[in-house]
Amino acid sequence: MFKFNTPQQVFEIGNVKVGGQPGETPTVLIASIFYEGHHIVKDPDKGEFDAKAAED
Repeated sequence: MFKFNTPQQVFEIGNVKVGGQPGETPTVLIASIFYEGHHIVKDPDKGEFDAKAAED
């Protein structure tokens, strides 16, 4: 396994640790309902979306 020469940081989100050197913490996948071109996104630069459509 490889190791980064640059010092890595570990962050805790809730009770889940992310980051660090490869193998230091388990891999984490963060899902999102938003993706480029999705019909509920009104303005990606401003972060505006159709909340009603997101609930459906």
